[in-house]
Amino acid sequence: MSARPVPVPRPNAGGAPRPVPRPGEDGGNRGPPPNARPPPVGRPAPQPTYEQESYEGEYNDGGNDYNQNYEGGYEEAPPVHQNRVPPPAPSHVTPYGGRVPPPAPAPAPAPVKLNNRQDHHGIPFASETEATSAFKHEGFKPIEQNNAPIQRKEGMVKQGDEKIKLKNRIKNYLANDGPKLVFIILWVLGNAAVFGERYYYYYFKRPDVFDILGHGGSLARGSGAALKLNSALMFLTMLRNIISFLRATFLNSFLPLDKNIVFHRYIGWAIAFWTAVHVVSHGHNFENIENYKGNPANLVSIGQSVPPPTARSIWFTSIPGSTGHVILFAMVLMFTTAVKSVRGPMFNLFWYLHHFFIVYIVVTSFHGFAAALEPPTFWYWIVGPVFLYIIERIIRLVRGNQETILQCAVGHPSKVIELQLKKSRFNYKPGQYLFLNCPYIAGQEWHPFTITSAPEESFISVHIRVVGDWTGDLWNFMNKEKKLGVIQEDLLKAPDGGPIFRIDGPFGAASEDVFKFKTVMLVAGGIGVTPFASILKAIRFRLESGQSSQVTKVYFYWISRDRNAFEWFNDVLAALEGTNLNNFLEINIFLTGQLNKDEIKTVMFNESGVDHITGLRSPTYFGRPDWKNIFAEKSKIHQGSQVGVFFCGPAVLSKQLYKHCKKSTDTANKTVFKYHKENF
Repeated sequence: MSARPVPVPRPNAGGAPRPVPRPGEDGGNRGPPPNARPPPVGRPAPQPTYEQESYEGEYNDGGNDYNQNYEGGYEEAPPVHQNRVPPPAPSHVTPYGGRVPPPAPAPAPAPVKLNNRQDHHGIPFASETEATSAFKHEGFKPIEQNNAPIQRKEGMVKQGDEKIKLKNRIKNYLANDGPKLVFIILWVLGNAAVFGERYYYYYFKRPDVFDILGHGGSLARGSGAALKLNSALMFLTMLRNIISFLRATFLNSFLPLDKNIVFHRYIGWAIAFWTAVHVVSHGHNFENIENYKGNPANLVSIGQSVPPPTARSIWFTSIPGSTGHVILFAMVLMFTTAVKSVRGPMFNLFWYLHHFFIVYIVVTSFHGFAAALEPPTFWYWIVGPVFLYIIERIIRLVRGNQETILQCAVGHPSKVIELQLKKSRFNYKPGQYLFLNCPYIAGQEWHPFTITSAPEESFISVHIRVVGDWTGDLWNFMNKEKKLGVIQEDLLKAPDGGPIFRIDGPFGAASEDVFKFKTVMLVAGGIGVTPFASILKAIRFRLESGQSSQVTKVYFYWISRDRNAFEWFNDVLAALEGTNLNNFLEINIFLTGQLNKDEIKTVMFNESGVDHITGLRSPTYFGRPDWKNIFAEKSKIHQGSQVGVFFCGPAVLSKQLYKHCKKSTDTANKTVFKYHKENF
């Protein structure tokens, strides 16, 4: 067996041996003290193990300071034959990598009194961490100071830091999602409560039912109670006028009113889940009834005849079975057309079939009329919400039938049409939206669109991009020649003699809250710029009229793949640039689409001082925004304050912004990025 080789320093670029750190400078690879005895003759010298590591060191060579970054390592001498005395080490290096010859045998010096702040040379360590790692490497036990070793003190600090970090993470999450989380918890607890109460009742207090149906009876009644609760809540999420009224009250700070459409979907999926539990449980129950051989009195107590009917007859001839099939049919039509892949391109189909909720409500009210186990109570739960919903529809019907004039229609690039409408008694705020109906295309279809005009203007405008069947029909109806610019003016009646348009609203939206913040970030994706057009116009009018505004700084980001899209609101942005008092507005335009060769040359050699893409003084950036660096920069600039982040656009970009808002929020120093997203 050969002895370990002696490490030799790798020469540097100049040919001289590379400087070797003295013991204590290599991050823990320490040799023994200088007074260690040399190894016995005839045995290989013990060699330390050197690991490959990335090392950054600063050296002084003849007065020239320079930094070196290299991969640490050593060249090895040829192996020594077994049982042979190793050759003496060179005069400039020791077996441990030192730069002095091995010391001559001498009496051991007096031991140095060390503490946990010094290495074995008596040289102080730079930090407690270095001291702890060094003593651990050399097998020494650190001396306790203040009755606690260093390791224990560091462990206590780390544990406290973890608790603080966890507490801050919870606070940061609640800053954006506190009301939503509270609502979801209460909703889940409500479902669990009504389900558990019915399950407990039929499991413990109705032994006659459990004797026949088993757990299926308890599951069916519990899921039925949960269906009643969620059916009632479903209507409350669609009371747009009441929700808009509540947004102007203090309750807006505690209730997630902007999430009404999100909760509408959550509740819809909950109804689907409880329906599945209800149907499967009843299938189990019907089989148990058919096969029951026990006390006939128990069958009579649950409303069944003696002898018991077959499961097939209960499924199709009984009141619960027959009405259940109708309810399931209505739900399948509503759910399958409500998914985004169907609702987007075929909104007409979604709109009509979603009104099968009327069938669902009416038939479900009769579903329990057989009163086999308990009197029907479904209508108890829904009578209040349905009454409010009927009042809501009456208000919208009366308001929507008021006369509306099409003052002007303008065709924009990328198949975007702008409608400028006039209507008496239509008071709105920047950032709100309305419902638009064109009876000539579809008499009962109402579609939501953000208002792009400001309250100070004499008309109400909306910008509509062609994305589905209804918007496609509107484009063909208003712009038969497929031209840009003004395409229609001063229209009151459609070709069939009916009203050209009907509008209903306004309704509150998340963008209303812009004026509650001093600093805001407005982020738009494509046609999602519409709510911010109204807000920027309103800010412009307030500045021109000398009115005070809560907003003192606006960061505006507009991302689009089509360069022609920036023409939609160029006049608004240009006017704001011209009256940019105190530099309150920062415009950031991002183009994600490709340019041809001529456009690239024009952009590269443009020296006019005006951006070639938008015509603004603010430059256009090519590619997607680096949100990580953007939020990091804003966190430093606005540390200790609240920043309102408002977004309208695709869901993919919304998720990115929401993630960065949560990461950049730091409640410890009162820096909060409050996220708002448009939901129709």
